[in-house]
Amino acid sequence: MNKIIIALFSISIIISANGKPTSTDKKIMDLSMNYEFDKADELLEEQFQSGESLKNHFLYLSVELMKILKAEDEVPHSERKATKEKMNQRLIQYAEEVVDKYEDDELNIYDRFYLASIHGVLGRLYGVNRSWMSAFSSGKEGRNMMEDIIEENPEFVDAYMLVGMLNYYADRMGGITEFVASILGLSGDRNIGLEYLNKVEEEGAINNWQAAMMLIELYSRLEGNKFESLPLLEKLVNRFPENKKFVNWLFYEYLNLHQLDKASEFLTERNNKFINDYAEALYFHELGDYKKSNQYYETLLKENSTWPWAYENAKFLRVMNFFFLDDVENAEKYSSDLTEEYKERFFKLKKEAETFKEIKKFKTAVGLNKYNIINSYMNANEQFSSSRTASAQYHFYLGVHYFRNDNIENAEMEFIKVIEMNPEDLGVKSSRYLINIYKNKTVELEKVEWLLDEIDDYDNDGLDFFAQDLELKYDL
Repeated sequence: MNKIIIALFSISIIISANGKPTSTDKKIMDLSMNYEFDKADELLEEQFQSGESLKNHFLYLSVELMKILKAEDEVPHSERKATKEKMNQRLIQYAEEVVDKYEDDELNIYDRFYLASIHGVLGRLYGVNRSWMSAFSSGKEGRNMMEDIIEENPEFVDAYMLVGMLNYYADRMGGITEFVASILGLSGDRNIGLEYLNKVEEEGAINNWQAAMMLIELYSRLEGNKFESLPLLEKLVNRFPENKKFVNWLFYEYLNLHQLDKASEFLTERNNKFINDYAEALYFHELGDYKKSNQYYETLLKENSTWPWAYENAKFLRVMNFFFLDDVENAEKYSSDLTEEYKERFFKLKKEAETFKEIKKFKTAVGLNKYNIINSYMNANEQFSSSRTASAQYHFYLGVHYFRNDNIENAEMEFIKVIEMNPEDLGVKSSRYLINIYKNKTVELEKVEWLLDEIDDYDNDGLDFFAQDLELKYDL
C-alpha cells in the first residue's frame, strides 16, 4: 500500500501558452530526469526572471520531486523516511502557497492544467505523509479540473496523465485509504487507468517520460508484470543514463527475469557505474561466482544500509553462497542468524544438497542462454524426480528457457506442469508467464478459466490485477 501512496498523484506536464511545450521546458524536465539538477536549476531560474507563472511553479515542483528520488537513494535506509518527510514538507508549503494565490483567478486552459497538476503534486505529498483526507481532496480537485480540460479539448493528451493515475490507484486501494476515498467519492478503473497512461506515454507532448516511469512502477511493483515494464525501463535508461535509480532498476529486472546474459552485457557496457552492492551481489550469485558474491554481501551486511527485506535476503544468499561452495562450516555458522522462514528453506536444501546444486547450475545456464549446457539437462527429469521441489524448479527454468527463445507452446506446457506440481512455491511465478502467453496469443477459453481459478487460490493482489488483462481479452 505504501508503494501505491508514494506513486499516487505524481504527474508532470508543461505546455506553453500556444499549447505546445517549449524546447526550454522540455530541456528542464529532461535534465532533471537525468539527475543534472544544476543545469535544470539554471534554466529554471532564467525562466523565473522573465516572469512568475503557474508553468514555472510547476516546473520547479517537478524538478524538486526528482531531487527527492535521488536524495532517498543517497542516504542510509534508516534516514530515508526523515529525509523524504523534510523535503516533502517544504514542497507542501510551496505548493499550498501557489494554489492559494491562483485558485480564484480566471485562467486559460493551459494555466488550469498547471494548477490541476499542482493539486496532483499536493495529493502525492500529502499521501506520503499519510494525510489521507488532504491527499484525496487535492487529488480529486486536480482530477476534476483535468476532466474538464479533456472535455473541452480531447486532444490535450497530457491531461490524461492524472486522470489515468487516479483511475488506476483508486481501483487498487484498500483499508483506511479506500474508506477515505469512498467518502470523497473517489473511484477508479484499472483498465481505464492503463489505457490513459499508455496514451500519454505514446503521444504526450512532454509528459511521456513521466507516464513511462509511472507505468514501470505499476507494472513491475504493483502487478509483477515485468514483461511490460522491461522495455519501458530500457527506453528510460537509454534516454537518461545518469539516473542511478533507473539504471539499478533495469539491472535488477534483468536478474528477476532470468536474463543473466543481458545483465552481463549491461554491466560490461556501464563498467559497474551506479550498480549498487545488493544488485551486484545478487548478479554474481546467479552467475555462480559465489566468492565474489559474498564479498559484496559482506560489505552490504556490515554497512546495513539497505531495506530490511533486502538485508534478510542478503543474509540468506550469503549462506547459500557458502552452501554452493561446499563451505559447510560457514554455511552452518551464518544460518543460525537467518529468519525462521529462511532457516526452513535452507534446511530443505541441505537434505538434498547435490540435487539442488545441479538445479542451480541449470538455472545459471538458462539465464546465460548456454544451449550446450541446457541441452545436457533436457532429459534430466528423472534426475530430479525424487524431490517435488527440485522437479518443479527444473520444469520452471525449462519453461523460462523455452519462453526466452520463443518456443511458446513448450513454455506453456512447462509452466502448467509447475502449477499442477508445486503451486505453493512456484505457482505465482508460473502464472505470470502464462498470463503473458495467453494475453499475446489466443488460446482455448478452458485454459484461461483454469488459470484464473488457480490464481484465485493464491490470494495475491498484484497477480489478480495482472490477470484482468485476460478477463478483458477473453470477455470474462
